[in-house]
This record gives sequence, structure tokens and C-alpha cells, in this order.
Amino acid sequence: MIAADYAPSIWRVQKTVIMVLRIAILGHIALNTVLAAPTRFHRLLAEPPRKRKLQIKYPLRALS
Repeated sequence: MIAADYAPSIWRVQKTVIMVLRIAILGHIALNTVLAAPTRFHRLLAEPPRKRKLQIKYPLRALS
């Protein structure tokens, strides 16, 4: 049973609907097809580097 205060994320609902539609139209994509895709395709999936400063400087040192 779902709680009365449950509210699904619109982003997750949209993501699920798009995935279901893609599978319904194109069918499943084989893993070999994804792995054999050109480098450009894999770059599209990667997150761009962050432009903000790091909050912690590495390497961390133990306090004495």
C-alpha cells in the first residue's frame, strides 16, 4: 500500500516513460552494440567536469 504523503519525482516518472517508449519502439539494445559504439557516443554519456572549487584538498593529512 502506498502512503498518502507519497509523491513521485516528476523527473523519475519522465525518465521511466521515455525508457518504456524507447524499448517499445526500438526494442532492447544489445550490450555489444553499446560497447562497440564510437568514442563520441561514450563522451555524450559522461558528465562534464565541475567548474566549482573542491571543498577538500587532497591528499588529506592526519592532524597531529
